[in-house]
Amino acid sequence: MKVLTLASALNEKLYSADDSIDGNGGKLEIFKQTIKDHTPRGMMSMSEALWYSSNVAFAKIADSLGEKRMYQYCRDYGFGSPTGVQLSGEEKGALKPLDKWSGRTALTIGFGHEINTTLLQMATAYCAVANGGYLLKPQIVRRYSTDKGKTVEVSRKEVIRSVLAPEVALQVRRMMAGVITEGTAKKALIESVPIAGKTGTSLKIDPITKRYSNSKQWASFIAMAPIEKPAIVVAIVVDEPANAALSNGGDAAAPAVAEVIKKIIATPNLSIGEGIMTPKNDKDSIQFARVKRLKYPQVIGSTRREAIRLCKTSGVPYEFVGDGEFVTHQSPDVGAEVIEKTPILLYTDKLIGKGVNEKNTVMPNCVGRTMKDAINALSIKGLKPVFVGYGKVSRQRPSAGRVVTALEPCTLYCNIRDEL
Repeated sequence: MKVLTLASALNEKLYSADDSIDGNGGKLEIFKQTIKDHTPRGMMSMSEALWYSSNVAFAKIADSLGEKRMYQYCRDYGFGSPTGVQLSGEEKGALKPLDKWSGRTALTIGFGHEINTTLLQMATAYCAVANGGYLLKPQIVRRYSTDKGKTVEVSRKEVIRSVLAPEVALQVRRMMAGVITEGTAKKALIESVPIAGKTGTSLKIDPITKRYSNSKQWASFIAMAPIEKPAIVVAIVVDEPANAALSNGGDAAAPAVAEVIKKIIATPNLSIGEGIMTPKNDKDSIQFARVKRLKYPQVIGSTRREAIRLCKTSGVPYEFVGDGEFVTHQSPDVGAEVIEKTPILLYTDKLIGKGVNEKNTVMPNCVGRTMKDAINALSIKGLKPVFVGYGKVSRQRPSAGRVVTALEPCTLYCNIRDEL
């Protein structure tokens, strides 16, 4: 589900592939419940959030979409409805009506909870990512040959709707490739075959307790190849893997998908295999370099000139907020890791005077709001915003869900192309 959440957010231009996102140390409190990651992480690139399958990051991405857009994309991907495939007994899965959603539903759907789908539905949605953004009706038989050698076409490609822009679909596929080279599906790596994919690990409901089981789960992996122009999508789910230590999607399902793709390639006279193979030195092959990280220097109390020197010495890009001479605050704090292209924000004005209540509060989501609505949302929390640009908010720092104090500045980046 994270792949589709990412694709939706990129399609809405809420994020770009170059953005970074805060993993909150692997925990996000919402409505007195905690969303957790398997491995705690701080600042990540959007690609890393996908590679390492961060629940926290994707809850935040889903929150930026909001309930209405998240629901509409789920419907557009085909969830909650039969695909119409030529087989009897197809289930439609479960997607609650929008008026039945709780305050956390959109966030949890973003990483795969509170929604039930069939493997065919999910594979069909992934085909939309593979083919340039078009949801197609799945077919069982494409053609057959008569005993006299005549080929009879049974079905033709049937486009249901356009879900994603073609350039977004390609961007997501390229980001998915790192799941195999850097992330949770390294066991799906095939030499000379550029694969994009995503692992899934889903807890099953215990029929007795009616709660999520601690021992029974599904492990899945969906892949497409080659990345630039996919010829095939392969989806496999393993129901209750026998080896508990290897029961996640990367260990139980990814190797099986790799074997299927290898056998298709190795099957004589199967033309689809030729479409999957890519020469080792193909000029279009994608290289994946590890994301370079830097650490923020201490600049609070420095003059503007000293701050510039410190940032340049550390190799960290910077942005000034305000016209003061001295840096009064920096975001993130000293020592925090930064993705190479992420600037440190240097505040040079005293934003809030003495006597302000400094108790902790949770940063609300302002992305998609007008400047007026954002000011109101922050004022309720006792926070004061600094705007960059005007129009609707497209990015924010700190990120939604982060615990902040009233003294911590909030920077809202606005898209000047949107109307107020």
